[in-house]
Amino acid sequence: MMMKKINIKEVLKKIIKGIIGTFKELKSVDRSTKIMILMLSFIFSVLIEIGLDFYFKFLVFFVIFNLLFYVGYFLFGILSKPFKFIDNRLMGIHCGIYIVFYVLITESSYSFFEEVNATVIVLMVISYLTFFLAKKSTIGALKICYCIFLSVVIIIQLWSFHIGEYPYTGENEEKIEKIYSQYLKEDSSIYNVLGDENIISDYNVIWYGNQDDKRSRYSNGELKTEVVTIGEFIEEPIGIDKMWRMVYWDTQFDTVPINGHIYYPKNEGAYPLVVVIHGNHSMEEPSELGYEYIGKFLSERGYVVAMVDENYFNGSWSGGYSDENDGRAYLTLKHIEQIFQWNKEEGNPIRGKINEESVALFGHSRGGETAFLSKLFTEISESPEDYGVDFNFPIDIKSIITFGTTYGQYESCGDYPKIHDVNFLAIQGSNDGDVSEFQGKKSYDNVIFTGKDFYFKSYLYIEGANHGQFNTMWGDEDDDFPLSLMINKSELISGEKQREIALKYTYIFLESTLNDREEFIPIFKNNLNGINQHENKRFINGYSDSESYTLVDFDKNSYRYSILTDSGIGKDGDVAYEIKKIRLRDNGKLNNKGMYISIDESTKNIVGFNLKRNIEIEEYNYLSFDMVSFGAKDLIYNIEVEIFDGDGNKVVYDVNELYPLWDSIDSNVMKTESLNDDLGKREGTVFQTVLLPLDYSAKIDNISVIKFIFDEGEYILDNISLIK
Repeated sequence: MMMKKINIKEVLKKIIKGIIGTFKELKSVDRSTKIMILMLSFIFSVLIEIGLDFYFKFLVFFVIFNLLFYVGYFLFGILSKPFKFIDNRLMGIHCGIYIVFYVLITESSYSFFEEVNATVIVLMVISYLTFFLAKKSTIGALKICYCIFLSVVIIIQLWSFHIGEYPYTGENEEKIEKIYSQYLKEDSSIYNVLGDENIISDYNVIWYGNQDDKRSRYSNGELKTEVVTIGEFIEEPIGIDKMWRMVYWDTQFDTVPINGHIYYPKNEGAYPLVVVIHGNHSMEEPSELGYEYIGKFLSERGYVVAMVDENYFNGSWSGGYSDENDGRAYLTLKHIEQIFQWNKEEGNPIRGKINEESVALFGHSRGGETAFLSKLFTEISESPEDYGVDFNFPIDIKSIITFGTTYGQYESCGDYPKIHDVNFLAIQGSNDGDVSEFQGKKSYDNVIFTGKDFYFKSYLYIEGANHGQFNTMWGDEDDDFPLSLMINKSELISGEKQREIALKYTYIFLESTLNDREEFIPIFKNNLNGINQHENKRFINGYSDSESYTLVDFDKNSYRYSILTDSGIGKDGDVAYEIKKIRLRDNGKLNNKGMYISIDESTKNIVGFNLKRNIEIEEYNYLSFDMVSFGAKDLIYNIEVEIFDGDGNKVVYDVNELYPLWDSIDSNVMKTESLNDDLGKREGTVFQTVLLPLDYSAKIDNISVIKFIFDEGEYILDNISLIK
């Protein structure tokens, strides 16, 4: 039997004609229904993509639109006229869309996720050809075969959302544990604070709120409050967002209620106050309830913990506010004012429970920036903008803790604000899919010490931690559906472990700064002091305090030092360095400059600094500097540091004998290479503060020259200081 010769030209013409005529020739669904499905798919796809940049929109839009239209049309057809709605041209459109998506997202690098999408394309083409050849046939088996192909395509597409190109193998965990084992401290047990040994009391919980609030837990609260006028802090929403907020909250837009609940010890006494401020999530979700674990833990250990409700400022499916964190800060301070009133009120359950001179703020996400701005607003005597409200907050905020904080959404007079004389701790995860760059470092840099009293600031960067798991209600998805399906969860640590780390550092920080437990401060100077046995995730920390003396930084005129590049090692060329603004993961800039150093075979490997005068070191315990490296082969890098006194005497530090200098932590927040590129660099530009003990240098009493000797690689150096 002779096979009929296939006319490729005619086949292509039919395919093209089929694609163009798809919506005209789909017989089993009437035109109005097809148009409705098409429009709804388009509208939902557009809504889902609001807020993303164009490139990201372009890629994800096609997939979402395709999937929504495909599923909608398929289900409607099956339910109305089984097997009769199917048309080959439908497959033509989706083949075309998927091919475009696949070509754009591949970008010359193949991944498991992209291979799954390639499989989808192949199945679509087979499905298309199967029905194309059987177009005029009434054989039910072929149509059933087509339905099977179609179902497989949908299943594979949905499955591919959950399978990323970066499945976490854990191959580094054994190496990390082995490296850490070399630095374990014998006295680290002091930092094991999560047990029951520090519990001093059981706790009570009291709810407070406005009697007209729609949520009964607040309207029925034991303590009643009034609403707060928020003036010009936010712009009145418009359109559907305004309509939905009016329906959901049933309130005016220029006022917000003072709602919350307070954990406090049952034992008699006045305790420090910790105010917990949630961030931006769905306004329909009670985000403040996601920090109950903090309230219970701290109140049992001698703290009054206020959980404030600021969900009125949060977004929803209908839209949301932006640049509203100053309004959140104003509301936070009104909460504290109200709590202080109750603390003095006869017969009030919390009367006398609070030490008003010992206040700390804790903030997550936008709540972190809210805490920062709250401190700013206590430092000023009048409104920094035309808010239409009074500003007078004599509240002594001693400490601030932030998790995954935002920074820079509020600017005063065109500049980012600075706060003064407060203890500060910023915690961030390497796999934060919401605040992808370490904005807490920006806040850290803008905490300024005047030198009147002792304060310190620190940060902790945790490998494998994300944004949402600090809140028990937000979970492990750092984006809304369906983009949450593109989050790569394989690298995440468990929510339980993430919260345990957060609790440990929160409690130790509060004990250090509010209860004068100085024995806890070393963990913030060097996180190795608190590393437990079998730790297999990397931690990077930074530290500075009000007693530090800066030897070298790159933001001011170099009147204190000059740069030496003539090392005398005998290599050809000069050290390649450049002083410029430090850039973070998504190419955002820090507030300060650093020295970018690139060492290869053609460059000298020493950078030195000649101090303009000899600096006496008798009062200080450490020489410190901040450094980050990129591209180390074995997770850690090494450098040597040489210090010279005015007479030429020298002391040499092999830094790896004291610290594991971790290379920058790579993280794949999203499932595909293209989406990770959209976030910026995979590695985080997070500096490790290195403290070199000066008792090593007993034979010198001053410093005249400091030299750094590098292996080949890329480095950024900043903030060379003396610390007591």
